[in-house]
Amino acid sequence: MIFGIDKYVGSWVSKDGLCLKIEKIDECRGSVSVLLESGEPVRRRYWDDKPATNMPARYDDHEGDLEVHLWQKGKGFSLILNYEYGYELDQFKRDALVPALSRYEDDHCRMSQCFDMF
Repeated sequence: MIFGIDKYVGSWVSKDGLCLKIEKIDECRGSVSVLLESGEPVRRRYWDDKPATNMPARYDDHEGDLEVHLWQKGKGFSLILNYEYGYELDQFKRDALVPALSRYEDDHCRMSQCFDMF
């Protein structure tokens, strides 16, 4: 069985065709890229159209999730990924990453501008 950040490493494709590519840096840190079906990176409109590549991620061993910084660290939104073994909502019960968004309270950006990144 795989533990820690190693559960997240690899390529994960959504039914919409978006691909999360997750690479391990060390036991607590990773790098995440979000790619279109074409292999091109998603552009972050809220951050001068920068490509969504090599975004820093931090594994929380206590919570068991991976937090991906979508903007500058401590600003904007983070993508929180939770690994689910044999995900019950998948008809084939495959392992899955369940996403959530978290917003930094001190940040005053408009939700509609930041949320439309994909």
